[in-house]
Amino acid sequence: MTQLYHISLRIEHYGCMVDLLSRAGLLEEAHQLIEDMPMQTNAILWGSLLGGCKIHRDADLAEHVLKQLIRLEPWNSGNHVMLSNIFSNSGRWGDAAKLRLEMKAKGVQKVRAYSWVEFNGKVHEFHVGDKSHPLSDQIYTKLDELGMEMKAMGYEPTTEVVMFDIEDEEGAHASASQREDRHCV
Repeated sequence: MTQLYHISLRIEHYGCMVDLLSRAGLLEEAHQLIEDMPMQTNAILWGSLLGGCKIHRDADLAEHVLKQLIRLEPWNSGNHVMLSNIFSNSGRWGDAAKLRLEMKAKGVQKVRAYSWVEFNGKVHEFHVGDKSHPLSDQIYTKLDELGMEMKAMGYEPTTEVVMFDIEDEEGAHASASQREDRHCV
């Protein structure tokens, strides 16, 4: 790229390649690209690879990637939760439970998921299972309608595993149809 287009490679270029390779299932190639980079890596690169590990259910590589992410962002609970979900999707329930216990022991707390939506110039914030919004009943009714329409058109949600903390009563009772990401629809 440097010789032909006179563009110096930057970390963003590597990030795009890692993301593309990871999504395509070329996880070892993506990992090798990160390892061979002539510059210092960052959490975005490793996070892209972790996302590919989730898509393609490579729990072993994901475990290695998490170690790199913990080195860079020890406070980021999202990385731990993703690896826990990868373990669960791979049938490694014991490893998932162990990782959750390690998080607790280290004081790494799972951040409650939320979404923001701007509508008519006003920003609305939604949390998992939260029904405090004044239009909550209408929102959930509309979400159910949209969900039925999507299923009628052939959409099949990924429901292999829904992770929640057993101690989190609210999370345990929140149905998959009430996840905050659907509020963005």
